[in-house]
Amino acid sequence: MALAARSVRSMPAAPAGRTARKPLAAVAAGTRQPTTNAAGGDVPDDRLLSPRQGFSKKVSALDHLEYRVWVQQMLSADNFGVLPLSAIKLQGDNPALAREPAAAITAALRHQVDLGLLVRFEHQGDEFVADPKWQDFQKVRYPRRTMYPAPPLEVLSRSTAGLFRKHHHFFAKHSGNFSGNSGKVARSARADIRLTATANGSSGSSSTEGESERKPAPPFAIDASILEALGKCRRLGAVPKLREPYWWQSEMRANSGKGIDYPAHVLEAEAYLVTCPANKYRDLAQFLHNSFRRVPKP
Repeated sequence: MALAARSVRSMPAAPAGRTARKPLAAVAAGTRQPTTNAAGGDVPDDRLLSPRQGFSKKVSALDHLEYRVWVQQMLSADNFGVLPLSAIKLQGDNPALAREPAAAITAALRHQVDLGLLVRFEHQGDEFVADPKWQDFQKVRYPRRTMYPAPPLEVLSRSTAGLFRKHHHFFAKHSGNFSGNSGKVARSARADIRLTATANGSSGSSSTEGESERKPAPPFAIDASILEALGKCRRLGAVPKLREPYWWQSEMRANSGKGIDYPAHVLEAEAYLVTCPANKYRDLAQFLHNSFRRVPKP
């Protein structure tokens, strides 16, 4: 059935004494089936998928497990498309994912960040992810109040940023400040979406004439070949620090002049970990750092 949008969650059962709703008719009419919260407002219970996403290059780059994680993060996210960058929430909401290793779930979320399907940001030392085009597809009108923070608005689509401005509690408390300073976006995500403004928690208005003329230097981004090598590694690929651009920038500065082939070195280090499982390294980022440090200069 060719529909403009398809629901990926079933509708809740109608209360006793009330006629059941007809979600298919509502979807066919281009609307969403709401329920009513305690305050009397309509809130969405469904998540929508567009047929266009089946032809997306980013979505097509996901393997079977990563695709399941991508769909589940939509179901587990709040009404603003935000959730913690953690396997705990997804595994608690999906018994099939509960049978998968937590490291594999977290690695799948980070791969979605690398692809640009999600953006990563930090709030009070915790990592979160957000769908930058959430409102483009979900069309949420009356979102439930959330306990999750808001990402910087610069990383979001226009309609998604508007949803946060209008309904998120952070902007209700900080009226007039739309810079989205509740978190810090990963530099890799900023590079993917080509931000023109920093998202490091600074306050102030969204743009001025002076700011529009500035052209800041592009942030450091991890080379695609290194990300590809990490994607092939079961242990090193699950280390969050190895997905941070600043870690790699620091390593490359410290080891400049050595001519290190970093993707090949990552694969060689992973092979050593698999071959020598008795050597239990607690900090794999430090293990990789030490392996770079031991490479002699030519």
